[in-house]
Amino acid sequence: MNETPANENKLRLIDRLSIAVTSPKNYDELVKLSTGKVVTYMILISFLLTFIEFGINAITYVARIGGFENLILNSMPKFTYQDGTLDMEDEFSMDVGSATIYVNTDYTDITLDDINSDGIYIAFGSSNVIMGLKSTGMQYTYFDYKLSDLLLGDFDNQGLSTMVPQFYMYIIFVALFVMVSKAVKILFLALVFTIIARPLAMRFNTGYEFAQVYKICIFGQTLSFLLTAVNTTAGYIIGPSLMTFITLIISFVYINRAIMSKANISDIPPGSL
Repeated sequence: MNETPANENKLRLIDRLSIAVTSPKNYDELVKLSTGKVVTYMILISFLLTFIEFGINAITYVARIGGFENLILNSMPKFTYQDGTLDMEDEFSMDVGSATIYVNTDYTDITLDDINSDGIYIAFGSSNVIMGLKSTGMQYTYFDYKLSDLLLGDFDNQGLSTMVPQFYMYIIFVALFVMVSKAVKILFLALVFTIIARPLAMRFNTGYEFAQVYKICIFGQTLSFLLTAVNTTAGYIIGPSLMTFITLIISFVYINRAIMSKANISDIPPGSL
């Protein structure tokens, strides 16, 4: 009677996620997974991180404004864009995640000096749009473009409302971009961790090759990335710098425990533990 390898076929995605988050001493089960199953896990965790960090905020935002069409037709002041010039009846400000969209067409070429409060801004004057940061007396302008270089044709609120499907397509595109960027970041950091951890695996005679340590380093970052995503969605309860330090420590601890769980104790030099 043939026995099915427990590690390869019996571990569901939720089992892999559970082990990755709670039990580094059992990472040997994850190391034995095929490359295809590791890729499937990467897709899952990248989607989960994107949903927590981007999807929840996007869904909440769209629900709060009653949809983009309602925002454009009923909440946004009347405006026209004609011959490269934007004209809005009143100034308009709207928070989108951590940034603020600000429109004041009393300014021909708006600058950060025309904005009173600190924050990240996408600001529109009558002929330009800028993106920048104001913080504790300092300011940084990331870009400053003429509207005529970015927008084609003339339109008003009604015309802009016809572009709503494109806004939703843009959200999907951004979500996919975030998902891919999360996966790339995990894989890159896993490579860095592997270069550091591989000598440890060799020293303690774990039997792990480079590829196996790399798998450990992929799974070992799961909890750190989940905590970072939740912290971001919650509005940075813990500051980004401190959070980065904490999650690096967590990843190192998980990777170290996973490797040391396979250490051959008899081969460990005295005083190394």
